[in-house]
Amino acid sequence: MHEQPLSNATHYSDMPYLPPEPPQWPKVVGIISIIWAGIALTCIPCGMIGPFIYPAILPPEMLEGGLPPNMQVSPIMLGMNAAGLLLSLLLLTAGVMTIKRAAAGRTLHLAYAWLQVPAVIFSFWFVTKMAGDMRTWVANNPDHMLAKGQSTSGPDMNLILGIVMTVIFGVIYPLFLLIWFHMVKRTPQSMIEPSTQSP
Repeated sequence: MHEQPLSNATHYSDMPYLPPEPPQWPKVVGIISIIWAGIALTCIPCGMIGPFIYPAILPPEMLEGGLPPNMQVSPIMLGMNAAGLLLSLLLLTAGVMTIKRAAAGRTLHLAYAWLQVPAVIFSFWFVTKMAGDMRTWVANNPDHMLAKGQSTSGPDMNLILGIVMTVIFGVIYPLFLLIWFHMVKRTPQSMIEPSTQSP
C-alpha cells in the first residue's frame, strides 16, 4: 500500500501519528525578552556616559551656573544604571534559554521579574527626588538656557515623565512575566513538554 502524500493544507494537529505540536508562546516570550533586553543594554550605557561627557560637548554658556541635576554625575544614578545593566543581562539570558525551551528560562524570567519589584520601588523614589531637585534648580537658575520653558508651578512634567517611563520599562513586562509564569507555565516541565492546554 502506498502512503498518500501530505497535502499542504493538512494541519499539524490533523496528523495523529506525529507527536503533539509544542506551543509557540515560550518562543515568542523569549524573543520579546531578547528585544527588551537589547533596548535596555543599548540605552543604559548612553545614560551612564552622558553626565561625564556633557561638560566637554556642551557650549560654555550652557555650563554657566552648573548643569541641572539630571545631567550631573550621581552615584545613585550610576548605581541604578549598573543594576539595570545586570537585570538586562539576566533578561537576555532568560530570553535565550526560553527560545531553547530550557526549563531555566522560566526560572530566570521569574528571578528577573521579582528583582524588578524592589528596583521599581527605588526608581519611583528616585524619580520623585529628582523631580524635586529639578524644581529647586529651575527656581534657582531661571535664566539658565536649560531652565527656560520650565515652570516651578503647575504640573511637574519631569515627575510625570519619570513615572510614565518607570511604568513602561519597569512594570508592564515584568508584571506580565509574573502572571504568565505563575499562572500558565507553572512548572519547569511546562517549558519543555508539549502542553495539552492553551498557552
